[in-house]
Amino acid sequence: RQVDLMFGGGRCFFIPSHTAGSCRVDERDLVKESKKRGFKFFSTRKEFDNLDPEKDELPLLGLFTLENMSYEIDRDPAQEPSLKEMAEKALKFLESATANSDKGFFLMIEGSQIDVAGHANDPAAQVHEILTYHDTIALVKKYVDEHPGTILISVSDHETGGLSLAHQATSEYPDYLWYPEPITRVKNSSQVLSQLLVNYWSEDREEYIKGIIRSGLGIEDFDDYDISWLNGTHDQLEYEYFLSNMTNYRAQLGWATHGH
Repeated sequence: RQVDLMFGGGRCFFIPSHTAGSCRVDERDLVKESKKRGFKFFSTRKEFDNLDPEKDELPLLGLFTLENMSYEIDRDPAQEPSLKEMAEKALKFLESATANSDKGFFLMIEGSQIDVAGHANDPAAQVHEILTYHDTIALVKKYVDEHPGTILISVSDHETGGLSLAHQATSEYPDYLWYPEPITRVKNSSQVLSQLLVNYWSEDREEYIKGIIRSGLGIEDFDDYDISWLNGTHDQLEYEYFLSNMTNYRAQLGWATHGH
């Protein structure tokens, strides 16, 4: 066995193509296959919380969402564990499993949603992902400090989005400033808000849009153009980028790309 423990999202890649929500192009059922190979499979927060290294044994496979885990800014703690919580649980199980071994263990933890937020140019979602990654690193660093001979390596594979501060938003000579306060008012990712827009086409859609801007982005100084554009027919990604840029403009943040 090459892997003893996996926690995260992406369940759609583990279920056969005929199953609702599947990402596969074939009929392999990797959940069923993993169980045959001895993995304990689970997909709920309750099952995760009930895991106990004194009662349960490796290998473990926990897949909490069909696709990506939720952004930290959107995450429902009753439904999904945080990156820090998954890391803490993994450390407990791996330490217990290797207590009588001189080989130790290797654990890879990825703050993957930092990258996803960069693709969307969503500053609020990204800063929450960076902060939760820092919290996770602090947890692991504490473990390393308490276990001499353990090594922690934290690296990035690439940057995404090309974020820059003090973006020149108007033709006037720029002040070399940026404003973090608009980011602090954001309550949801632009991804979640854009999905709401795609799915709501009732007669009061214009008022619904205003409500999303106010409650989700914390923006009150939107204008007629914002409402008119968002009230038009666009795909989900276009809505997402537009909503992200409403915050970027007010924070004076610039992005070079939606790619790496």
